[in-house]
Amino acid sequence: MLHQLHDSVERARRRLGTTALIGVLALAVRGAGAAEGGRELTKAEQRVVRVLRATRSKPPPPVVESKKLVARDAHAAIELLLDMLDQRRVPAIDDLEVQRLSTAQEELALGGLRVIGREGVMRALDVRLASSNGPSVRAAAIEVYGVFGDANDLTTIVGLAGGPQDDTLDARIDEMLQQTLTNVLTSDARAFDRLRAVSKARSRDVISAIVFAVGAARDERGLPFLAEIMTWREDLAVEALSQIRLIGRSSSQDVDTELSHLARGWLDPNAATRCRAAIMALGVLEDARAVPQMLDLLEHDSSGMHDDVFWALRHISGQDLPPSQAAWSNWYELEQSWYEDEMPAHAAALDSDDELEIAAGIQALSQHRLYRHEIAEKLTPALEREQPEFRLLVCAALGDLGSNSAVHALTDVLDDTDERVAEAARAALLKITGRDPRPAEQPH
Repeated sequence: MLHQLHDSVERARRRLGTTALIGVLALAVRGAGAAEGGRELTKAEQRVVRVLRATRSKPPPPVVESKKLVARDAHAAIELLLDMLDQRRVPAIDDLEVQRLSTAQEELALGGLRVIGREGVMRALDVRLASSNGPSVRAAAIEVYGVFGDANDLTTIVGLAGGPQDDTLDARIDEMLQQTLTNVLTSDARAFDRLRAVSKARSRDVISAIVFAVGAARDERGLPFLAEIMTWREDLAVEALSQIRLIGRSSSQDVDTELSHLARGWLDPNAATRCRAAIMALGVLEDARAVPQMLDLLEHDSSGMHDDVFWALRHISGQDLPPSQAAWSNWYELEQSWYEDEMPAHAAALDSDDELEIAAGIQALSQHRLYRHEIAEKLTPALEREQPEFRLLVCAALGDLGSNSAVHALTDVLDDTDERVAEAARAALLKITGRDPRPAEQPH
């Protein structure tokens, strides 16, 4: 930068004489028309800079108009756009100081890259990475992959974060890695199947960022990966368990069973942080088999753990009992006794030819929520009964149980030949998922 400044001064001396030298020197130092690295901004780049700076005026110009103006010069300003993402700054211009890149300005810069397209941006990105491998350059590259990346880019994205020798992840790389992986997982479902492969031989911080990205994607397809993490990286169990609360239950009972089995193994109050994460995960998974262990924890000295157990028990049971061990123990004994002694007979009644016996069995099964997922699986075959009255009863019972194990079966009934049954299935799905499977059409 110094030799460029010297050349500029010499040219100015010859052209203008010494009287104008001070003004030229001041202009150069202020950076008017200069990029962050000392390179002179082109006319197109100057226009882009002014558009970005205008976002901080009061009031700012319309976002749509700003996007159009950046898009117009994007191809000619690709180096500037990448520079700003790398340095997190908007260059000085027109006697104005350098600005820290704001969120609105960042979005405009990324929008300009989208206009250029993947091929052109990646070509420029490769050149930058070949000349510099610093944290800021890699963080910016990871962010760019968040715009264009897909499942095929996962190895490259994670590789940019660092290898197993990088014990502590740069804070900005960590942020960009989580953000980019979340974008890729959300846009390309194939990415979930490749998570394990790209996680191997990585540092704890990198794998942790991957785990948090899985949670942020809020997609049940990430749950098997969390189960794997809990199996071969116990030091990341708390992080993995915490994401279950964000994602919720799986539509696969096998996946939930595996996650619940792993979480129950960590209900140890001597490791309080992991124990509390396991409690919350088991509550979300609605694991009835965790109730006996939770009853023991309900009297724990820690008020935080007590509150977590109380929340989990209410979520698992659907009951609103007081937070006392005696009340919950009494309820559990009665529910367990019914499940072992009476439930099999009610389930068998569903195959009966006696209509009253069938109806009584459906009614009895719908009133016990502790093992509602298993009960729902026993009820769903009755949705194929020829008599619409039975199908109506089963839809209502499944809605009362609230088990998402019944979602697929109820979805199939939305097209039932009997409109009453189809509407009952819709009502049940609304109760279970909180979403109307067939929302009313919006007026044109």
